[in-house]
Amino acid sequence: MFPTIESAIEAAFLDARESEGPDGQARLRLGTIRQVGGGYVWSAPIASREPVWSSAPMRVRLALGSQDVAVYVVHPRSGRPEVDRANEAPNRSERALVDRSERPLFLLTPSRRVVRVEVGDEPDGQSLVRRGAVGAAR
Repeated sequence: MFPTIESAIEAAFLDARESEGPDGQARLRLGTIRQVGGGYVWSAPIASREPVWSSAPMRVRLALGSQDVAVYVVHPRSGRPEVDRANEAPNRSERALVDRSERPLFLLTPSRRVVRVEVGDEPDGQSLVRRGAVGAAR
């Protein structure tokens, strides 16, 4: 259990980076942060069936419960600069999820930046939480 949403997010992203193999890093992954008792826990992420280089869109179905207080997303890395640059920001469907669910979304980008999107943010509105610290080589 973690004392804050942000510390649970950090642990979820660290686990996602440490446990991903070559196949995992090419897939979109989503999970939630849940409030439990006096703290927060993270759920294991659900991965898309399709990798980033597939011609089919990457889709993940995520059911939110009443204890879910935030959503986290790990954008895939393709190794192709033009694709990875496009995955450095939240997409329209992720912004819609934030507005529909009324929960913040934390995004781990291919360059390992952590971006937070809040309800009501403008389409280009997001805040950088951390740059390059999650899962970076030690």
